[in-house]
Amino acid sequence: MKQPTRLPWFLMPPSLSMEEYAAFVDALLAHADPEKVARQKAIEEQITQPFRLEPVQPRDQ
Repeated sequence: MKQPTRLPWFLMPPSLSMEEYAAFVDALLAHADPEKVARQKAIEEQITQPFRLEPVQPRDQ
């Protein structure tokens, strides 16, 4: 019996509407630790070479 194909998490359909997602992000930002945010921003600003994730190529079965 053939197993159903399982999609990677980034190809799965979203479970939130855009309004729900925006409210979720707003709530996260409202509760963020300013020190952690500053550290993360400093780390991200050190990135000199942008990177991309290559699309997943389907495997022949």
